[in-house]
Amino acid sequence: MRMEKFWLKFLDENYNEQEEKTICITAHGGTISMLNKAILKLPIDTQIIFPTGDTGVHEWLLNGKEKIMLRMNCQEHLLNDVYIKFDSKSIA
Repeated sequence: MRMEKFWLKFLDENYNEQEEKTICITAHGGTISMLNKAILKLPIDTQIIFPTGDTGVHEWLLNGKEKIMLRMNCQEHLLNDVYIKFDSKSIA
């Protein structure tokens, strides 16, 4: 119930269909799972589960009334190949 209230207030204060924004929400997995349920207007006691691993990234696109889930529980940033690209020697 708290997440639904948060989401509705968040949309009211931050979402404008004519304006393009990128917003990052950081939270624990259980909170993100409840946020996903709120976005989809699912009941709290639904049997649908949105798992989130450590630092899992979920990406939504809000387009008017459409809600498009672009990524769910993405963890590719944890792969070693990603870190090689950002080696401190190559940044300096």
